[in-house]
Amino acid sequence: KKEEFLPLELIICTFIHELAHTITLPEKHQVQYVPQTILNLQPLSNLNKNKMSKKELQEWVQIHHCGTFYKKFADLLKEAEKLDIFFLPKPCSRSAGSKFDARFLSRFDQIDVEMSASGFQIGRTPRFSYCSSSSPTSKTKYLVALVLMTGGKKSVKSVVIEKGDKGGFLSCLLEEGRKKGRLGKKLQLEVVALPQQTVIKTEECLVERLMESE
Repeated sequence: KKEEFLPLELIICTFIHELAHTITLPEKHQVQYVPQTILNLQPLSNLNKNKMSKKELQEWVQIHHCGTFYKKFADLLKEAEKLDIFFLPKPCSRSAGSKFDARFLSRFDQIDVEMSASGFQIGRTPRFSYCSSSSPTSKTKYLVALVLMTGGKKSVKSVVIEKGDKGGFLSCLLEEGRKKGRLGKKLQLEVVALPQQTVIKTEECLVERLMESE
């Protein structure tokens, strides 16, 4: 959009992503063996497996976001961290594996660019940052997964919370949790992406410390 500034972290991460493409040859796979989420990432791709015939599913397609690509992407991201150029957020739990795993990077690729442009943190760049996110005019947005427990059943809903909202971060989470789940008993919150620190355990809800600061 005109006169709209993009976050520096988004630009750097996108550059590293595209750089990984320059050193990776695409691979050919049969459509039927490629997840739809990966097909959606391919350039100029409008393939929908649900609308394809058996013959079409057996056709071969070039996959640019293949396993080799994510290995190269991970190698570049590791080098970027060594140079303080860019740091990815850590996975939300230890069981999720390393943030450099292909599975994590594939999910990271699917983050909506509009969310990042509107303030959602996708990482940090210590070497090039010069503006503090704690300035009065800026708001940091966090994507949070609400894990709602009712009668032994588990459901997951996601919300976006702005740091600096009236009532505080934890209050906003509880408020959104009650709106989404309509419950006041157990509300377990899992932080999906939080660049610096998580909130603490309280009597009203359990917030697991899933991501530590770098």
